[in-house]
This record gives sequence, C-alpha cells and structure tokens, in this order.
Amino acid sequence: MYVDPHLLICSSLLEAALHPGSLVAYMMGDHRGDEGRIVRRRRHLHAACLGFAYVYLVCQTWYPASFAGATHPGEPRTFLELLFLSVANLSAAGLGDVLPITSLARVLVMREQFAGVAYIAVVVSA
Repeated sequence: MYVDPHLLICSSLLEAALHPGSLVAYMMGDHRGDEGRIVRRRRHLHAACLGFAYVYLVCQTWYPASFAGATHPGEPRTFLELLFLSVANLSAAGLGDVLPITSLARVLVMREQFAGVAYIAVVVSA
C-alpha cells in the first residue's frame, strides 16, 4: 500500500493540533466537581498521548530512522508502537521497547516528558 508522505504529514499535524487542543479547551471550561471530572481528565490525557503519537509519526516520515524497536529495528514503527511510546512517556512509565534514535526524536520525547509532568502539576492538582 502506497501512502503519500506529504498527505501523511499534513493529516498527522492537523490531528496532532486539533484533537488534543479541542479537548483541553473543553476541559478548562469544566467547572463541575463531580466524580465524572476524573474520567474526563483521563480522556484528555489520552488525547495528549494521541497528539504526541501523531507528532512522532510526522518525525518518522521526515526522518525514517528516528525510532527503533526491540522487534524489527530497521523498519519504521507502526502508529500503535508510537502511541505506546507516547503513553509510556506521558504517564512517566518509561521508554519501553521503542526508543528515539535521532536528535529530533529525542527532543520530541523530552518535550512529552515535560508535558506529562506539567499536566499532572497544573491540570490534575487544580
């Protein structure tokens, strides 16, 4: 199956910007103090993970050897593997079996780790 890299980059960047951004805007307008608030915040954390996974997909499209995995290290990572990396980083669980190789990929992973700490400190504690 052939995928146009330009279309993949544009759609991934759009998804990375709109999906988490709209959910964070919705969350900031939520002033109810019920138990459902915790569930909604968990959804926003998942949305942030999806956003970073799409950013990783763009990075991998621009620089094909950006990420390596325990299985098939020379092949590009699937979206599910990049989502796994994103969830592991944002939740501070560690890198797992997918590792950033290039400098750009490492910078993106570090930014996500800082975003995870900021998310816990600012959004959850409020």
